[in-house]
Amino acid sequence: MSSIQNDENETKNEDIDIPSNIKKYEKIVIHIEKNVEVIVNNIIDGFQGNDIMVIIVELGSVFMNVKSIINDTKKVDSDDKITIYNIILVNIMKRIIERSDKLNEEQKQFIRNYFSENGIVNTILNKIRDTYQQQLEKMDVNGDDLVSKEEFYNSIKTSCCNNEGCAKCFVGCCFPFLSGGKDHIEVDTN
Repeated sequence: MSSIQNDENETKNEDIDIPSNIKKYEKIVIHIEKNVEVIVNNIIDGFQGNDIMVIIVELGSVFMNVKSIINDTKKVDSDDKITIYNIILVNIMKRIIERSDKLNEEQKQFIRNYFSENGIVNTILNKIRDTYQQQLEKMDVNGDDLVSKEEFYNSIKTSCCNNEGCAKCFVGCCFPFLSGGKDHIEVDTN
C-alpha cells in the first residue's frame, strides 16, 4: 500500500463523494477510485455496442478485484470495508457509466440494475453483511459489542463439533483479517 502513502499530497477529486462516517479513509478511497476509473474507462471505451453482458462481466471482474483490494487493506475496519466498496462502486457508476456517450440509455439502465446502490450485486452484498453482523452478535456473549479472539474461537469451536484443531486453524486464518489486525471485531449494532 505504499502507493497510497505517495498519494497523500494529492488534491481531492471533487467528483469523489465520500460520506462523513468514512472520511478517515478518504486517501484510500481516492487512490482506489482513480485506479479503477482508468480500468473502467478502458472497458467502456472499448465497447463496440454489441452484447452488454460483455461489459457486465468485465465490470463484475473489476469490482470483485476492488473488493479484494479493500479486504486486504489492514488500515480499514472490517465493517467499513463493505461501505467503502459500495461508495466506490456508486461513484464509478455516476462518474463513468452515467456520463458515457458509448452507451445508450437502455444499456446504462441494464448496468445500473446490476451494480447500482439498489442493484442485484449490492443486494447480495448487503445480505452477506447482515448475515455477518448477525453471526458477530451471536459470538458476542458478554454483550460489549466487541467479539474478542476468545469469543470468536469458542463460537467457531462449537460450530466445528468441538474440534480444537479446526477452530485454531480458522481463528488463525480469519480473525486477523476480520478484526483488521486488532484484538477484537466490532459488532455494528445499527
